[in-house]
Amino acid sequence: YGYGLFVGQNGTSGHGGDNDGYGCEYSFSLKGNYGIILLTSSGGRWVSELYQAIDRILQNEVGE
Repeated sequence: YGYGLFVGQNGTSGHGGDNDGYGCEYSFSLKGNYGIILLTSSGGRWVSELYQAIDRILQNEVGE
């Protein structure tokens, strides 16, 4: 699972998924010098929504 990195619209690279009640999102930004890792034992859409909210906050903080 660690090899399937995607490049996001904001220049971050990462991967995420949801399966059988587990969810994860991880990404990193070389430009912004930050990374996000979310791991949970309860999957669902909220994991991606939380990741996107955190990413927006960090982008604003680092001025991306």
